[in-house]
Amino acid sequence: MKPAENYHQYAYFLMVNDPLTVYRRLKGFRGLVSRSLTAGNWNLLVICDELMDLSVLKGVRKCVLQGAKGVTHLSKVPGLDWDESPMKDTENT
Repeated sequence: MKPAENYHQYAYFLMVNDPLTVYRRLKGFRGLVSRSLTAGNWNLLVICDELMDLSVLKGVRKCVLQGAKGVTHLSKVPGLDWDESPMKDTENT
């Protein structure tokens, strides 16, 4: 994360005990810009337009990384038509 000098948002990569519960609790959180459930080294990504006090957010096990947000690059995920999906075959089981 390389912050831009004229763009002030903050990113928090968090490992939480119950991601869905914490995700729901974040609704209406002061300064919240976006929140995403993820998988891997962190399970919750939070973007705020002001610094967040993590001590008031229950269930945070670890803050993997936090800091001023810079440019975001996401890899392209290929789409798959439902008719081609392996899940299609499990519909009626």
